[in-house]
Amino acid sequence: MVFVNTDSVQNHMYSSEPLEWPLMSRGIAYWVSSSSNAQIHLLGNIVIWYSATLGLVFYSTLLIFYLLRRRRQCYDLDEKNWDQFKVIGQVFLTGYLFHYLPYFFIERTLFLHHYLPALVFKTLLLAATLEHVYVIFKYVLKLPVLAYLYIVSLLAWLLTIIFVFQKFSVP
Repeated sequence: MVFVNTDSVQNHMYSSEPLEWPLMSRGIAYWVSSSSNAQIHLLGNIVIWYSATLGLVFYSTLLIFYLLRRRRQCYDLDEKNWDQFKVIGQVFLTGYLFHYLPYFFIERTLFLHHYLPALVFKTLLLAATLEHVYVIFKYVLKLPVLAYLYIVSLLAWLLTIIFVFQKFSVP
C-alpha cells in the first residue's frame, strides 16, 4: 500500500491530508451534473464523526488511566471487565491505527475516502467504549440512577444522529 501509485503525486481540488480526516474538514464531490445543480458528495454524519473522535480520545485516556492504576496495584476493574477492555483495544484501536497511520507515510494524492476503513474501527471503538462506561456505572460503581441517566443521554444522542441524517438526506 505504501509503495503503490507513488508516482501520481499531484494537487487535486478535493484532496486532503490525514490530519484533516478525523474531524472531516473537507468532503469529496463524487459527481456533479452538467445540466443541473445536482451533486453527490461524500460527507459523513458530523455527530457520528466527532463522537467517534472523542470516543477514541476517551478510550485512550481510560487505557492510560487503567494501566497507571494497575502499575500501582490498584485494580479498578475485575479481571473479566479488564480483559474485555483490553480486547477492545487490541482489536478496534489496533485496527484503527493500522488503517490510519500508514497514510502519513504515503507520498501521493489522498482523499477522505481513504479514511473510511479506519472510521469503521473508530466507530466500533466508540460503541465498545460507550458500553464500557455503562458497565462502570451499573456494575462497578453500582449507581443504577446514573446508568439510567446515561441510557437516556445515549438515546438523545441517537436521536440527534437520526435528525442530522434526515436533515442532509435527499428527500
